[in-house]
Amino acid sequence: MISSHQFASKFRYAEDRPSDKVSSNEANQKLEILEVHNSLLITKNISPLIYESLERVTKNLHIDAKNINLYVYASSEINAKCYNGIDDGFVVILSSSLVSLLEEKELDFVIGHELGHLLLDHTKELKINSPEGLKLSRAKEISVDRIGLVASRDLECALRAITKTISGLSEKFLSFNTSEFLNQLRKFDVDASDLLSQSTHPSFLIRARALMLFSTSDQYQELFNGTGKTLSEVDANIKREIDKHIDKSFYEKTKMLKESFSFWLTCYVAVLDKTLSKEEQKYIVEKYGNEKLQKFKAMVNGKSIFETQKIVNQKLKQASASLADYRSLSVNQDIDITVKDLTQKFKIPDLNQKLMEILGS
Repeated sequence: MISSHQFASKFRYAEDRPSDKVSSNEANQKLEILEVHNSLLITKNISPLIYESLERVTKNLHIDAKNINLYVYASSEINAKCYNGIDDGFVVILSSSLVSLLEEKELDFVIGHELGHLLLDHTKELKINSPEGLKLSRAKEISVDRIGLVASRDLECALRAITKTISGLSEKFLSFNTSEFLNQLRKFDVDASDLLSQSTHPSFLIRARALMLFSTSDQYQELFNGTGKTLSEVDANIKREIDKHIDKSFYEKTKMLKESFSFWLTCYVAVLDKTLSKEEQKYIVEKYGNEKLQKFKAMVNGKSIFETQKIVNQKLKQASASLADYRSLSVNQDIDITVKDLTQKFKIPDLNQKLMEILGS
């Protein structure tokens, strides 16, 4: 029989790549003790409607409801959170304002969304405070929106839940229209990636678009004995949307930082033998352009080989640090690729070891 974790993993967004950086659960266990004293634990007798929602969700996600503690706390904020609590159980916390705002099936989506973080082990992964970490965080939200939809089995309710939570508007003020809703994305079809890429969540328009695309997938349609597009095809379409509206500036900055690191490592290799040979100059021009070569030659003009190597080493350390700050999850892979290319090209023995010595100095 398939486990709830395996079931949820079937719907994971391709860009939501599991991390091997694990956080401690000790603080979360203490948090649950705090919830016991400051929040209401939802049971069948205390709040039948909310508990019925939890039962529907756990049934649809193949979870034992006994493993979940659902709390509601008094707050004017619209908020939901989750973590692994005592004995690694699932803890979901909802604000009273959020619960009051939503209809029953909309609440199913929100509870499913939070449980998605737990089922996909997002809550056990260390949060990465870097632009690449934010990009991964947004991918996780795409995944758990899918789990929320699988939990509710109702696309329109899921979209209404997203609309309500970002607008704060109740049913009284909303007349939901899917086509008009998506027109908002087309209306502002401009590059705002510099702003949107600084958030841990995709914009609600992107989330809605991604959820609608996912609803056409074979993985989701199989729940209703239907057929659809392959999940890989759906993921590719979603990635194009996110790249266009959110991650464009991330990829542009990444390209610039990787090129800067690669350039200065090439210069380091070039001056290792105390000369800048014609072959090395030709390689720099072919890979980075003549302007880069001329600027480098002007920078070290009149300098001794010792001074030149010192300048190059410093520039290389700066380029590496900038790349690591931005690409905290993939920086080692980026470095390995560049080192491998240069090792093969110029037959430099132990280049990786030499680089580590410079970066560690």
